[in-house]
Amino acid sequence: MVRHGHKVSVWVIGVLFGAMAVVAMFSPVFMQSGLMLDCRAGVIGTATLIGGSLMVVPSLLLPCIYRVCMGGRGVLPGVGEMLFSALLGTLCHMWFRRRGQRLELSEILFASAVVGFGTDLLLVLCFLGEMRQTVAELDFGGFITLLLLIPVSMALLSTFILREQYHDELLQAVDDSERRMLHSQKMAAIGQLSHRIAHSILNALAIIMGNAELAKTEVDETGNVVPIMDNIIKAVGNLSAMTGELMAFATPGEIRFQRMELNKCLVGVEHLLAKVIGSQIEVVINGSQEAGVVNVDPNLIEQIIMHMTLNAADAMDGKGRLTITVAACDLSKAERARLQSRVPESDRHSGDFAMLSVQDTGCGMTQEIAERIFEPFFTTKGKSENAGLGLSSVYNIVLKHHGLIDVKTRPGRGTTFFVYLPVVC
Repeated sequence: MVRHGHKVSVWVIGVLFGAMAVVAMFSPVFMQSGLMLDCRAGVIGTATLIGGSLMVVPSLLLPCIYRVCMGGRGVLPGVGEMLFSALLGTLCHMWFRRRGQRLELSEILFASAVVGFGTDLLLVLCFLGEMRQTVAELDFGGFITLLLLIPVSMALLSTFILREQYHDELLQAVDDSERRMLHSQKMAAIGQLSHRIAHSILNALAIIMGNAELAKTEVDETGNVVPIMDNIIKAVGNLSAMTGELMAFATPGEIRFQRMELNKCLVGVEHLLAKVIGSQIEVVINGSQEAGVVNVDPNLIEQIIMHMTLNAADAMDGKGRLTITVAACDLSKAERARLQSRVPESDRHSGDFAMLSVQDTGCGMTQEIAERIFEPFFTTKGKSENAGLGLSSVYNIVLKHHGLIDVKTRPGRGTTFFVYLPVVC
């Protein structure tokens, strides 16, 4: 459905570009010789440069029909001009996309020159007679206007459109940065509150446990008090364990960093996970390639893998495929800005990252749930002994390592967690 909707929107935008090209034909530039020039080819070239091959047919439909219906002199060169600009604009789009380049002002000027002068060249080669007559009717100024009309109009229109896109992306990035900053502040406040609450609860539980043990020694063994005290002691023990987990979340113990290849952390992890998640989940480990040397605590990285694995096993309901991957990663400038939006600019890592990912084939999540999964005590498991601190602990550990964490998920399509750790050398 999404892909179909995308195609529909591309067709609508393409038709609008085509209508703009028709409007350009309504207001031509009149030369002294009586020749009329317009920037329809610049409009078509811009449409295909930005939208690619999907934009060719919808953007050409209206202006080609209109030009044919107008008739008169130069119908074939007029239609050919639009076809050539669409072809060259599409080729430029494919070239930039294959190179992974984002269109900047320099790329726009380059593409406009290629499309404009390339179109002029193709027109001369294919319609030599008509073009020779046209050029002969022009003075020097008219010839320069004819030569520069397509590249200049295309550069102006492309720059305007892309600047509007950058503006929208900037506003979206600001909203995302604000949301992440508020989330980070919320996490910090909850962590401080959790520590104070857990400390008070542990003190109270110690008093209860001590008095229960003392009561057992001072009663007749034939009475009913002993089993009651045993139940109290058991319940307090369970509560103490959960509160200890809360304390570990709020104030992790001493971290022992060491420099090592990230893929070394996956050694033996497959056998460890097999005992925890069962035999019906296929575990795939992709850790053969070097991801780079990172400064980590191996035990904490193991905890990250364990928490994310248990979360994935629950999402797959005990059946499916779990893929753990370690690899080098090259984040784009936009991705770096998005992931580090909550990090002060002075603390941002500008070098390479090593990536640890955990992918499952489970039920996936909605965007609303995905935005809350790192919150303490948040869980979708209903009544469960799980305190909802697993992924929160992962979040805390990643922050302690000056790393970044991201999640990509869709309902029914599984979930992938990405942990990015700074490469130190």
